[in-house]
Amino acid sequence: MKINFTIKIKLVIIFFILTTVPIIVVGTFSYYQAKNTISKLTIESAMKTTEQLSSDVRSIFSETEIFLEIGNHKSIRQVLFDKKNNYNYENIQEIFKAYRNAYKHNENILDIYIIGKNRRVISEKKGIYSLEQAQFEANPIYNEITKESKKIMVLPNYTSEYLLCKNIGNIISFGTTINDTETGEILGIIAVDFDTSIFEKICNKATVGESGKFYILDKSNMLIFNPSKQYVDHVSDYKWYEIFNKKKGSTIQILSGVKYLIVSDIPENLAFGWRIFGEVPVSEIMKEAYNIKNLTMNMIEICLLLSLILFTFLTDIITRPIITLKNQMLSAEKGDLEAKVDFKGTNEFSDLGKSFNKMIKKIRILIDNNNKEHEKLKKAELNIMQAQINPHFLYNSLDAIIWMAEGGDKEKIIDIVSALSGFFRISLSKGADIINLEREIEHCKNYLIIQKMRYGELLSYSFNIDKRILSEKIIKITLQPIVENAIYHGIKNKKNGGSVKISAFMKNEDEIEIVVEDNGIGIEENKLLEIRKTLLKPESMEENENNINIQKGFGINNVNERIKLYFGEEYGLNIDSTWQEGTKVSIKIPMVR
Repeated sequence: MKINFTIKIKLVIIFFILTTVPIIVVGTFSYYQAKNTISKLTIESAMKTTEQLSSDVRSIFSETEIFLEIGNHKSIRQVLFDKKNNYNYENIQEIFKAYRNAYKHNENILDIYIIGKNRRVISEKKGIYSLEQAQFEANPIYNEITKESKKIMVLPNYTSEYLLCKNIGNIISFGTTINDTETGEILGIIAVDFDTSIFEKICNKATVGESGKFYILDKSNMLIFNPSKQYVDHVSDYKWYEIFNKKKGSTIQILSGVKYLIVSDIPENLAFGWRIFGEVPVSEIMKEAYNIKNLTMNMIEICLLLSLILFTFLTDIITRPIITLKNQMLSAEKGDLEAKVDFKGTNEFSDLGKSFNKMIKKIRILIDNNNKEHEKLKKAELNIMQAQINPHFLYNSLDAIIWMAEGGDKEKIIDIVSALSGFFRISLSKGADIINLEREIEHCKNYLIIQKMRYGELLSYSFNIDKRILSEKIIKITLQPIVENAIYHGIKNKKNGGSVKISAFMKNEDEIEIVVEDNGIGIEENKLLEIRKTLLKPESMEENENNINIQKGFGINNVNERIKLYFGEEYGLNIDSTWQEGTKVSIKIPMVR
């Protein structure tokens, strides 16, 4: 079952759809743009935090490595070589003290000690003493560090005496070998016991999101620092090859059904291979994006609701005057010359309504004055006024406007209404019968614009006007009836449509010639002879009432008669036509000075 909607409902539906699609597309695009931007900025911020944390860790070790230079001090080497205990421990303590005073993380250094190949130990905390052979051979620090000469090693250290201390967290020992300057032989090692609580401080200061955390791992992916013991198992689920497959970067991993953003970095020049990474739930960093999504959805809903209300109101404004004008035109078509429209405002509809009212009024005046004027002139003027308000032309034009309105083609509605308004405005010309050629051309163009919108590709037209004659005078509505004949009796009857060409030029110093050519179906020879006869003797048109084509005169007899009445018998129209090829109408008028 076919449902017939009113114009208003169709317009509302069309406008609503045309508005809904762009709003949804723009809203969706805006959300994803915001989401991508927020995600990008968050990752960049997390990476910068990770890089800063990495830099802080590297800085701490760079400063701490200075302590390893103590092994090269002359007094220290003397202890390692001296077999008679000829050394001054106070001098050695001064060395330790000097290094500590220059180090800002002094409280994290628990002990500095040197173990010589001769089993002698120099400890900042314990002084100088010797190890038993068994103790020396079993010392893990000495054994690990001496595996690779001149390389800084980092080792776990959980000696009982440190565990007894309060507020001491994880402890690491890092050190390197002490070598003979000439032979390179290993003379011993120097090591520093370091409290890792400083890493806890800098990791806790570094933030990523609200609940994000940072971890420090050694080269075996064992945690050096983790913010909470409960995260040990959680972290063990990470796909480390994805996190550390390059020096630094970010990745998304799903753990226990939760998406995490993982950022990582490896401190530069850190020989013992520590790694730093941070994690934060994706839902947390995208919280702002989700808020934007909800806001966007709310705004889309509000816009659509307002659009629906607005379009209902606007379509009512558009369709109301069209329907009113259509009804009045139907009344005028039936002969009611009291028909009148009253449109308020200064838009195209009000101009069209005013033109309609003026034409109706002027028709009534012309009818009232018909008996007072010259018989021929009276008939000509009456005919031309009736042509101005051709009900069928207006009805068809308004039907075209309604059709375009149903199609939602706002721009075409404005164009055709503007052309129709201009057409009638020039038709009136404030009561003047003589206008300049420029306005007559404009009047013809408005008519062709309206017809072009009706016939589409079946109709084309062109103008070739000498600009020097645009200000010359001509009887109004001279070209439109001829162009109308070309369309309705020539082009319309041609299967593939056709074109109309209007040319105007100076024939000589005193005369102007205007030519209207079409490539329509043309006129048969016998009918062409009869039309030419009516142009010479208008009376013959009334006598030959049985021939409808001659009775209508293809719209040119009226124009020809008016030109002769105004300018003289030597002026007027001439028509040439070839059947199936086209028609050419030439208009000759004087240059009125």
